[in-house]
Amino acid sequence: MMIDMSTQTNGYTIEQYKANLLEYKIGACEYNNGYMLPLSSMMPVKLDGKVGLRAITIVLDFDGSSMNEITTNISNFTAMLHDGVELVLPDGYHYTCVYDDASEPEEKAPWIMQAEYRFYGFRHGALKTHTLSASGSISVEGNYKAAAIFKLTPATGTTEMTVNGIKVKNISGTVVVDGMNKTVMQNGVNKFADTEMTEFPYLSKGDNSITIAGNGSVEISYYPIYL
Repeated sequence: MMIDMSTQTNGYTIEQYKANLLEYKIGACEYNNGYMLPLSSMMPVKLDGKVGLRAITIVLDFDGSSMNEITTNISNFTAMLHDGVELVLPDGYHYTCVYDDASEPEEKAPWIMQAEYRFYGFRHGALKTHTLSASGSISVEGNYKAAAIFKLTPATGTTEMTVNGIKVKNISGTVVVDGMNKTVMQNGVNKFADTEMTEFPYLSKGDNSITIAGNGSVEISYYPIYL
């Protein structure tokens, strides 16, 4: 029985492929190296640990007026997933995923084929954006640190800006320091050579101080991460 029609993949509702969501399963996040146990001791030593991805499964029914239409919709849907997956599921969360595999479509009734799709990904909320024109603070939603994007827009005559220790020199346009894709671009051109930093930007859950040097504004974007 269909449970929801609000499911989206890469910004499109699954209705576009004449698909109905029957079932979805969200696994727990992988977690490794959270402690060590010294020899001859019963007292574990807490370590930072490594949080990984979670397994995600969706089961879809595809219908249509002919077997050719159904098979084509399944093929188009599967091809779309190969380039990356952004899911919105009935639990209200977003999931950024990579495609793992799918079952062979099975006929469940005349003109209805069912397939199971499996992914690995992480859970997050919708994109959040804050804009600051001077040093200040922002409150970050979620319960885990999140990669951030700093978009620097200099005031007229400003050629250098620093945000949270990330310095960009020789600025002549809008610079995007992208902690998600690990790039630094100015008007679509690689700007990494004019950047001084030790790591790409990320934000901790809760209150975060944002220190800005240089005249201009900084747009800060992130996805709230939920374990």
